[in-house]
Amino acid sequence: FRSNLNTHQAIEKIENQMPMNEDIRLIIDFIKTSKRGIVKGG
Repeated sequence: FRSNLNTHQAIEKIENQMPMNEDIRLIIDFIKTSKRGIVKGG
């Protein structure tokens, strides 16, 4: 949220730049399939 990326861009960045593990994959999958969105911190 501090890099001014939208959710889709932030997920792409995480997937490309972070080593994936089960916990990160679970969170990313949750965000991708959320029908109501997520609340961003501020």
